[in-house]
Amino acid sequence: MGAKRATIADVAARAGVDPGLVSKVLNNKPGLSIRDSTRERVHRAATELSYRPSNAARSLRTSRTGALGVLLPTFTNPIWTIILDAAEAEADRRGYTLVAGIAGDASSGQDRRPSRFLEWVRSGTVDRLLVASTLSDEDLGNGFGQTPWLHINRRPDTSRRHVLLDDAAGMHLATEHLLDLGHRRLAHVSGPLDTDSGRRRLAGFEAATTAAGLGTLPVAEARYDTESGHRAMQALLTHEDEVTGVVCANVASAAGVLAAAVENGLRVPEDLSVIALHDIGLARSFQPALTTVLMPLDELGRRAVSLILDRPADDEIDEMITGPIRLVERASTAPPPMTRHA
Repeated sequence: MGAKRATIADVAARAGVDPGLVSKVLNNKPGLSIRDSTRERVHRAATELSYRPSNAARSLRTSRTGALGVLLPTFTNPIWTIILDAAEAEADRRGYTLVAGIAGDASSGQDRRPSRFLEWVRSGTVDRLLVASTLSDEDLGNGFGQTPWLHINRRPDTSRRHVLLDDAAGMHLATEHLLDLGHRRLAHVSGPLDTDSGRRRLAGFEAATTAAGLGTLPVAEARYDTESGHRAMQALLTHEDEVTGVVCANVASAAGVLAAAVENGLRVPEDLSVIALHDIGLARSFQPALTTVLMPLDELGRRAVSLILDRPADDEIDEMITGPIRLVERASTAPPPMTRHA
């Protein structure tokens, strides 16, 4: 059998204080007035005994689970690794455990299927809920009762609580890069246009091309994944105007664009320049390495946790993280060719 698990009574005995005081110290009870030396003695005793509070007991006592839920559209989009890593660090710093699961949606090409995770969240096992899927406020109100929620980089039509990246600004910068290189025959491989993020990125592309005096340019819709990016590029290759530059809504769809270009005998960047929103490690591994626009994904994760924990449940939250946003120039972009090679 393993060693006996330490209790609050054990910690109190080691520290020479009352068990009730141990509970107050370890739970950071507001307004607790004790000597710093006593507080340090309690923490030292808890560390020496490897004391861990019982989550079940704490839930019964405080009506809190200590869990922060995250509903994702998919685990396959690599940007969520960066966002969740920062969110988990902030949650842990504040004494919460981050628990993530999937509620499929339009951005991932999945139906909003029922799942064990959704049912688990609905049963009241999390204190707060971060929502990156396209569940509406009505869906959340009907399914999650009094659990406070916050949309992450999603703004459903009826949303009252959301924190966003400035996707339009990021896409504007990506498009400007190709324009500055001399490209005029551009196309956009968009995100799903039935999502707020897809529409914001399209708006950034169109704002940049309109400012450059260009007319309507081709847009091929994708779903933030490699397969739909590939299909979108195949569609663009049938367009009557030869495209010399493609602005992609994310890195995953850009991977499909690069694959389709190679399959059709196009050289990147000699024949076709490709740029994508978001800078992730994978972008450096492409052949050629992918030019991107760095977005503050880690700050989005940290800020989402701060907002959901610090703001009252009935507060309206409408926040946009505006930076840092910067171009990361690599080998996939260059001035346009005078003529396209067959």
